Amino acid sequence: MKTCKNQPGFSLTEIIIAMAIFSLAAVSLLGVLPVGLNGIRNASRSSEAVNVAQAVFADLQMAEETGQWPSERYGLELPLQGGESLSELLLTVDGLPVQEVGEASYRCELLMRPRENNANTFHLHAKVSWPAPAKVENSQGSIEIVNLMEVAL
Repeated sequence: MKTCKNQPGFSLTEIIIAMAIFSLAAVSLLGVLPVGLNGIRNASRSSEAVNVAQAVFADLQMAEETGQWPSERYGLELPLQGGESLSELLLTVDGLPVQEVGEASYRCELLMRPRENNANTFHLHAKVSWPAPAKVENSQGSIEIVNLMEVAL
């Protein structure tokens, strides 16, 4: 067999080494892919949860502005004078209330209590968790938002 030393090209050994390096790099990147996808999924769920909490706060604000209690969308009431209330809502991705846990994507626990030095101002503490079938302490993720709302009594 004749060999030509001056011909351009790669030897079989060089090609095998290059393929091995490429294979190792590809396997490493594929190992990181699920981590990135989980991060994107969690960011999306967190964003949806913030929107759900804002919808609950907007419903309370609308009820306060119109003076019509309970609130229209979620049926929330202000706590009795000097008391506090804890409401649990099951909500879809769009923030719509549902009765069945299987239909819900989010669970929202809303704590409302009057401010100590001002009975017309309420602390609103919303904790939105997912998935809805899990209790908050067993959830895959959750967000908490605290807000103040002034009410004309």
